[in-house]
Amino acid sequence: MAPASRAIVLTERAIASLAKQPGLTQATALLLWKLVGLLPISGQPLNLSQLADELGLTIATVTNGMQTLLKAGFVLRGPKVGRLHTYKLNTAYFHHL
Repeated sequence: MAPASRAIVLTERAIASLAKQPGLTQATALLLWKLVGLLPISGQPLNLSQLADELGLTIATVTNGMQTLLKAGFVLRGPKVGRLHTYKLNTAYFHHL
């Protein structure tokens, strides 16, 4: 059975906040859209090294990008599961349909 497709809607707040992010590099934007397609609403553990490999970026770039997204509020960090933190999209900025 194929996985169910889902739609993600950006809120007006998200669009306004994106426009105000001076540190939003192309790599950080790439990371954000990867996370939009990857993360369930409940969050999941993420291996940033693996994510860097998938995106063709360095671990430092992904770590810095994740810090930018956390600081801006687009992504929320949850508890650790083993050695990995869980992350989820901030529902103030994104809605799953």
